[in-house]
Amino acid sequence: MSQFAEFSSDKSFLQCPKCFFENPTTKTNCTRCGFSLEKICSNCLVNYSYNLEICPICNKDEKSSVKEATFNLVNQVEEKIKNKLYNDCNPLLRQIQKIGDIENFELLSQKILLAKINCTHEKAKTLINQNPFSNFESLFDELESLKSQTLILELKQEIFQAQKKSHVEKINKLIDTKKFTNAELELETLWNFSNDEALKQTLQAKIKTEKTSFYLAELKKYLEAKSIKKCEIFISELEELGEKSDAFSNLKEEVQTLKTQILPKLRKIHTLLNQKKYEQAIFKAKELLHFTENDNLNLLSLVQKAENTIKTFSELVKETDKFLQEKNYSKAAYNLQKAHSLRPDNQIILKKIELLNDKVLLLPKAKWSKNEGNFEKIFFTPDSSKIVSVDKNNCLKVFDFQTSKLICEHSQEEKINCVAFSSDGSKIAFGGKDKEVKIFDLNSGEILSTFWLPSSVLCLAFSPDDFRIACGTEERNIKIWNFETQNLVWTGWHSNSIFSVSFSSDGAKVASSSYGKEETVKVWEAETGKLIWSGNQTGKISFVSFSNDCSHVVSKSIFKFKVWETETGKLIWEGKHSGSTNFVSESSDSSKIISASDDYSLKLWNSQTGEVFWKEHHLDKVNSVIFSQDSLKVISCGNDRKVNFWDSQNGKFLCAIQNNACVDFICISTDGLKLCLLDRINNFQVFDLTFIETTKLSATTKTFSHSEPTREDFCVSCGKPLTLLDFFLTFHSKKCRKCH
Repeated sequence: MSQFAEFSSDKSFLQCPKCFFENPTTKTNCTRCGFSLEKICSNCLVNYSYNLEICPICNKDEKSSVKEATFNLVNQVEEKIKNKLYNDCNPLLRQIQKIGDIENFELLSQKILLAKINCTHEKAKTLINQNPFSNFESLFDELESLKSQTLILELKQEIFQAQKKSHVEKINKLIDTKKFTNAELELETLWNFSNDEALKQTLQAKIKTEKTSFYLAELKKYLEAKSIKKCEIFISELEELGEKSDAFSNLKEEVQTLKTQILPKLRKIHTLLNQKKYEQAIFKAKELLHFTENDNLNLLSLVQKAENTIKTFSELVKETDKFLQEKNYSKAAYNLQKAHSLRPDNQIILKKIELLNDKVLLLPKAKWSKNEGNFEKIFFTPDSSKIVSVDKNNCLKVFDFQTSKLICEHSQEEKINCVAFSSDGSKIAFGGKDKEVKIFDLNSGEILSTFWLPSSVLCLAFSPDDFRIACGTEERNIKIWNFETQNLVWTGWHSNSIFSVSFSSDGAKVASSSYGKEETVKVWEAETGKLIWSGNQTGKISFVSFSNDCSHVVSKSIFKFKVWETETGKLIWEGKHSGSTNFVSESSDSSKIISASDDYSLKLWNSQTGEVFWKEHHLDKVNSVIFSQDSLKVISCGNDRKVNFWDSQNGKFLCAIQNNACVDFICISTDGLKLCLLDRINNFQVFDLTFIETTKLSATTKTFSHSEPTREDFCVSCGKPLTLLDFFLTFHSKKCRKCH
């Protein structure tokens, strides 16, 4: 502002610039000096030569002041933008707009918009780098409010590429850590996400290459360790991958060579253990252990088990001698039963049993029963500690033998047709109309695994080593599964539904039988599924089983049963009754076969020749018959409501259990000390043969035997052999019904 501004504070006067006299505004010249007042600036009162209201000096100063103010505001806005304080820019922009600097207002507004967009983009990039799978919706909404559709599309593409890259990196990491199954699952997720066929094929090829390389290395490692089971697992995996390299072929040949060296020896050990030849089994196991240089086959546990059995047997013999000296025949009998179950071929035990049989009569007492009226099947577990039942409500229940307490159960909607136990008694397999085979833990009650089949499951069997399970189905096929890997090993076919399957005791063979228009018995190689032989048999074949020594196969149909040679399938002999054959059982030493029939009779046969050792009778149809574990007794049941105990050596009647209903089925525990019966009204009773009553045999015991008359009795008139019915209908007259 001009230096003269201070001379005039009142606008009603004009101060002369020359003499500083204040003149009224009505004056045109100064009253004192006459200076012209017409060109005095109304703002600064300075005289100027232009006829304007404001002098050029004042006009210049005002423009400079406005420009300076605008410049300061612009600098403040830019500082705010630099510090990303976009909301603080709005008041400054309004001041610039009020001043009237439209150019800077629009320029800065555009600059703020671009800065906001760039800031949001930077946030998005940072978030993508941290986690491309984060939630970007808030950022998209922010960009939507800024009307940046192009950037939204670009950002979505960046997110897609980042997520795709993350999937690929994860797959590569899983491949590097040999987690191939997880890598394949991640690849499937990537394919569903990106639909990139070329990338999928590239990664699939990489997974296959790495997996093949890893499996070959593992196969070589386990081959060097002589671990056949592991080698078989990796061979199966490599074959599924389609591996056909020379290296793989060579490794397979080496594994096969190793199997031919080890498996026969291992089977021999198991056969010796099944035959209770523990010393020989221990010797063979130690030989094989020295050959394999490690314990991949669990040989040490077999040796330990056999040594413990020998030790237990020796202790039982010592205790038995002590009880015999004390004339405590009950405890002596109990120990002898246990000792004989451990060493059935021991001559000392056999002589002691023969001596004891002349002094005591075993009379079992019922321990407990279940009278719910809906049981269909009953079984002892292999360890003899539990009883498993299947009822009409499709419920599988496990009971404790000692307490009768329910341990666990499993229910399903469809009927349970069949049950099989693992050799260690820890697992049970069952199947039925639901087309599934479930593996059930007997201790926890949990379902360990499930196999799905195309039709109803009719029969099951575990292999002796528990690594495989055989299933017979309504759709005429037999399937062998690997329990450890849950892979299907092989499938075999019959022309009709398969109702029975069985493994040989050495695990080398599988037998199966069909039930329909064409009844056949087939024996297969357990490893490969190759059919060894097939035999025909009339009638519905409901049962097939190997002998414990693997020398022959027994198959039962309605009309007869047949004994076949295991290796060739040659028919050795066949047995039959005058009525339907209801049940067949074989002794543990494979020397005898007992059969039961509708004609009320029992027959004991020589399993090698088919010779009948003896024949005895019930008072009605005989439904089931078994050997005791020591093979010294035969236990039978029937429609006469009795369970009879017989001496297997001579057919002598020992004692009987009287039931209130027809007895359809009986089973005995593996230790030979427990018995269970299932009757016609679907109840079952449990008997403890450990705590037995002893009594002297009297001369009248045989008189009241259910087996009278014996095979030496003949009709006194015509000389024909007397039947059981003759005996009872003629009131012991020693005549047949016709002569009577």
